Amino acid sequence: MFKPTEQELRAYAETKASSIVIRSYDKNGNSKDERRETTEPEKKILSTIILGGLLAIRDGADKQSVKDACEYIGKLQIPEMNGYDSIYNVIGDYPEMK
Repeated sequence: MFKPTEQELRAYAETKASSIVIRSYDKNGNSKDERRETTEPEKKILSTIILGGLLAIRDGADKQSVKDACEYIGKLQIPEMNGYDSIYNVIGDYPEMK
């Protein structure tokens, strides 16, 4: 059963939000992903989205829908971010969700 406390989920979200994957493109259209430390505003955005997703799943929301929605919301907030690596996988990788 997936019932971690909000404190546990918040700690996980804050830890994972300390880095972000930024996607850039070269002149030929090839993408390149680079992981770097987040700025304070980015960290706040990421940790809030990740925490919200984990809380929704904990309370019974569909995991796939939540991960998809959180990735989309993150891309709206930080367009240059690779949302799949920065949010989607982070939510899916929570230890008790596997």
